[in-house]
Amino acid sequence: MPIRVLTSAVTLVGAMGLSILPLGCSSQGSEEAALGTHVDAIVGNGRAYSPVVVRQIVQATGSFPSMTNVTSETDAGSNNFTVQLNTNRFDTSVCAGMGPNCKGWQQFVFSNAIHAIWLEEYLLNSGYPTFPCPAAFEHHSTTDGYCRHVSSSGSNRTIPGIDITELTSVSLVASASPSGDEMQLTTPDGVYTASETSVLDLANSQWNSVEFNVFGSGARSRAAFNDDGATLGVGVSLVLDDDSQAEPACQIEGGTTGETNNLTLVSGSCCPAGGPPRITFLESNDAAVRAPYCPLTNNVAEMVAAFL
Repeated sequence: MPIRVLTSAVTLVGAMGLSILPLGCSSQGSEEAALGTHVDAIVGNGRAYSPVVVRQIVQATGSFPSMTNVTSETDAGSNNFTVQLNTNRFDTSVCAGMGPNCKGWQQFVFSNAIHAIWLEEYLLNSGYPTFPCPAAFEHHSTTDGYCRHVSSSGSNRTIPGIDITELTSVSLVASASPSGDEMQLTTPDGVYTASETSVLDLANSQWNSVEFNVFGSGARSRAAFNDDGATLGVGVSLVLDDDSQAEPACQIEGGTTGETNNLTLVSGSCCPAGGPPRITFLESNDAAVRAPYCPLTNNVAEMVAAFL
């Protein structure tokens, strides 16, 4: 079922002086194509391969274990992209007193355009204006009721920019605990963190799915890779609240962000595995790229590399 587009823009005024680019929620999804063909849709805006589990996720790690023929990326400028790790929509106590369809949603974001990482939280379908946004949240839509929160304490604007060809050296870890939420970004230049007291009580939510990928820089924009055979391998690994090791399900319509890239998911390439729970998959603008049967190995990097 299509999901109505929700977008926003906010400028955070505070000690960080951080100008947060507008991000959005997904608006669509459709059925997967036949095995061995590309899924006929761009990555993002509702389309993603996502691991889904029954238990509560307490930590998720996203990475790009392989890359072939990636030479450039543009979005109103070279190397303007975000790397996002996004939760599913979930029930949260912060929705108490809001509209009956209110859900929480959280993003962990690295913006290469403004050299920053940050955490941001949403109340989707909050019922605004009938139900005003809670304290610390702001309303950012005239047609759909939802509220957004970004805090300077959950931001870090000290990240050197990277080239798109360095994505295989990038990973993003998102963690939720009773003491707060945290993200850790690793790039060729170092390790960078941001954390904050949990706004949506993510550690006690129904966080059971993850979207991870490289997307446009904001406002539902698109990261455009070179169009001559760019292929990217993506991996997501999970830690669950009971430390269970069973493989997750692989969901194709698990996307929640409104940003996109110009690659397409390679059908049949989503390989779930256990110990730890994880998936790997391919996306490409090369129509000749195909995925064999999986899983091929218990090593994420070897599994994705074997597809290429």
